[in-house]
Amino acid sequence: MTSTPVGSPTIEATPTPTVLATGTISPTPTVTETPTPTLTLSITPVSALVMPGQKVIYTVVLKNADSAPITADLSTTDSDPKTFSSSLADSTLSLPPGKEASTALVVAASATNSGDLSNETVVMVSVRGIGQVRATAKTRLLAVQFQRTLSGMGVSNHNVSPATMVEMQVGIKVPAALSSAVLSDLVPNGWVILDAKGGKVSPADNGAQRIEWTLGGLTAGATVTQTYILSSPPPASPAPQFTFATALRAKEGQLSAEPWPILLLHPLSVTHYRIGWDSPLDSMAWAASTDTSGKGIPRYKAFRVRFRLVNDRPQAVRWAPRLEWSTRPDADFQPVPAGDWKASQPFYVRPLRTIADAAPIPSSLFAMGADTRIAQDGILFTQQNPGPVLTLNPSSYTEIEFSVRATVDAQYTSAYYFRLADDERTMPGPIAEIFTDSTPSVQLTQPQFAGISASAGSERTTLALSAQGIAGQAGLPSPHGAYAATTNTCASCHRSHTAPSRNLLPNDLPQSNLCLSCHDGLGSSLDIKRQFEDASVPADDANTSSFFAHRATAPSTHTQAKEDEFANVLNRHSECSDCHDPHNANSSLAASSATGYTASGALKGVSGVSTASTWKNPITYEYELCYKCHSAYTRLLTYDKLSYQMSDKASQFDPSSVSFHPIEQPGKNNSAQMAGSLAGTSPYKLWSFTTDAVMRCTNCHGDYRLANPDAPPPVAARSAPHTSKYRGLLTNNLQDRVLKPSSGSDNYSAADFALCYQCHAEAPFRDTSGEARSDTSFRFHGFHISSIYNDPGGGGSSTDIDTPGAGRGNAICSECHYQVHGQGTNARGNASGRGLVSFAPNVVASESGLSWDPSARTCSLVCHGKDHRAVPY
Repeated sequence: MTSTPVGSPTIEATPTPTVLATGTISPTPTVTETPTPTLTLSITPVSALVMPGQKVIYTVVLKNADSAPITADLSTTDSDPKTFSSSLADSTLSLPPGKEASTALVVAASATNSGDLSNETVVMVSVRGIGQVRATAKTRLLAVQFQRTLSGMGVSNHNVSPATMVEMQVGIKVPAALSSAVLSDLVPNGWVILDAKGGKVSPADNGAQRIEWTLGGLTAGATVTQTYILSSPPPASPAPQFTFATALRAKEGQLSAEPWPILLLHPLSVTHYRIGWDSPLDSMAWAASTDTSGKGIPRYKAFRVRFRLVNDRPQAVRWAPRLEWSTRPDADFQPVPAGDWKASQPFYVRPLRTIADAAPIPSSLFAMGADTRIAQDGILFTQQNPGPVLTLNPSSYTEIEFSVRATVDAQYTSAYYFRLADDERTMPGPIAEIFTDSTPSVQLTQPQFAGISASAGSERTTLALSAQGIAGQAGLPSPHGAYAATTNTCASCHRSHTAPSRNLLPNDLPQSNLCLSCHDGLGSSLDIKRQFEDASVPADDANTSSFFAHRATAPSTHTQAKEDEFANVLNRHSECSDCHDPHNANSSLAASSATGYTASGALKGVSGVSTASTWKNPITYEYELCYKCHSAYTRLLTYDKLSYQMSDKASQFDPSSVSFHPIEQPGKNNSAQMAGSLAGTSPYKLWSFTTDAVMRCTNCHGDYRLANPDAPPPVAARSAPHTSKYRGLLTNNLQDRVLKPSSGSDNYSAADFALCYQCHAEAPFRDTSGEARSDTSFRFHGFHISSIYNDPGGGGSSTDIDTPGAGRGNAICSECHYQVHGQGTNARGNASGRGLVSFAPNVVASESGLSWDPSARTCSLVCHGKDHRAVPY
């Protein structure tokens, strides 16, 4: 607005002459005219918009075009002083010749008025009281409603997490028509505009950017909303604050919203933490008090990390809980994996036995004291991390918990730190601290025995029982041997004219009536009769494939041992002469060889089946006698239950198989770990084999009465499997059909695996540390048979090993070594066939199949309810 002259030129009057003391009269005064100064006045802008309660600032510029300096006085008047008030920053301006000066004109609108009102502010300039120029500024009151809404994860209206995507919505509602309207938003430096949504982006001051949307003409009452996507700056300390500014520019003027501050800090904060043990929510066991380190956290056992989270904002905040861990309290945090242990990860989020994933935590069970905010029920996560998107209400608090398990990669006696994050966004607050337990000691079952040497070739000179042996009482002749047909010794067992049984035997059938007449501890020191009369030997149960004796005392269809009574037929019987030739037997003991133990004198001259599945008479190796009934040469008993099935032992012990117990030749596992296992001690240790040795069938299926670790029998000793109190005629107990219960009441007992401990060390199965050992290649043996009853497992309640999915307690050996005699490449879940691994029927496939990969060292299966998906070991 340019200046306008005001009034006429001023006239300066000559003063009345004064009377001098000398009486002379002063001259008559003359009248002179003061020149009008040449001034120009301008106001920018000429008009502006203002909102109720706001003010607009104009710039007033006064220019002196004269050659003389002047001092000007400025004043203002308003056309609507009830609604508007104006003021000048400076009401007096001194201008040198040819110079200009400026001041600010502030026009403020009342906050109590709204609508479309206008005001003219007149700025007047006077010099020495005489008006010179004036200019007018027009201010329009317009009650525009500016709106701003922020949305996104970890976002509130005035708090945004660092490095977070934010949807910014700005809008206006105008009460009066405007023309050529443009809406703009100023984005501070450091924020990245990802999508302007049709807005025009241009640089602004100090690295900021401006987004403008051309709206055109707006009608009275029009509402306009614009949205854009941006990303907040990376984290900084201390948290910086940024200011956003929305403006509306139109032909009628420009309006600006109040500055919008945003703090680069997550709107939610953690206030407390607590460490607990695996237990029901209503009887939670806590390892420590609130905000106190949890100590003594063991590997494999579930513990729980709980945090209190608060929202002090007046808006609800969306977020996704994520548990992170680190070895440092201030850096290097990474998410705790969920579901399965990942290699190199010391922790994972895992299920609980009694609490479902995402179970609510009622506020009545909150564990970190009272709070003045509004309680909102919490959540316990046991199978997911991060959790789903949640909303914490305004001015509220909640408690979030994760079930965690320390893996073998968690170092003993070490500190670890956990924090609650909003997915990938950090939240302020305390960091939870735990300390892992010290390495657990190995508690071996007492007493421990080392066993006697059973190295390759050591039995070839063993004659421990030759002094009496089959020869009967010391000094008496043996009735067995290659006697001539005319010798009187034959009369010990035959009657030429009065024999009531076939083969001129003097006793009624079965044949054992004759044999046991001497082998009763009186006629011979070898008291076989006592074994058949042993009251501790259960009766056989063919329905459950439970056999405890070679029942030579029962009548059978036996004809003659040298005849093939077994080829392709089911003719299961065990006359004494099926295993013993009384005319050829002698006192020599079995001897080890590179191809297995040779037949002892007790087996001399008997028939059997060779490894080539051909009839052989006589046998060379004692296992050939076993193959006569326990191979596919004959017809084997079949059952619906796999654990009842009888298997082809000749095929399983075949040296071409990938893994087997070394019956026909030394085993293929010559590792230092296997050597260590065979050399170690156990409470049932009988023999100390070497990896290049062979063993006998009777080491596992033999006379249980000789299995005395205080005085173990030599490997070559006579240990015929006549009867046993253990199913399968085992020399020691083996729990192989019935799984452990889930309660932990049937915990580890060495007696359950006594058969294995006759040769193998117990220590690997008592070591629950998960540390690598020199006596096993699988460091989790101890954990599986001693500690997984604490694992949640969702396995079925059945304890039947033949039931798919059964098992919730500790594992037993037979679940992984189901077919323990030998494995080919068709072993269940073990394509390699190595390690005598074949999974039992209760072990089922996971989503990634059923497999054990000894090369990649991973397992994929579901066992005891635990889903292993290529879990490393």
